[in-house]
Amino acid sequence: MPKIVFLPHQDLCPDGVVVEAETGETILDAALRSGIEIEHACEKILCLHHLPLHRA
Repeated sequence: MPKIVFLPHQDLCPDGVVVEAETGETILDAALRSGIEIEHACEKILCLHHLPLHRA
């Protein structure tokens, strides 16, 4: 199984975590399944699938 490394982030995952993902599972789904609550709007069909998020 692929492994995803979430680096420490003070609000989302303070200690960081390594998650085993199912083949074909999205990074978002793996994060949510592991208790990392990433803000998203996929259920409202506003997902920017495959586009990186940038902050100015």
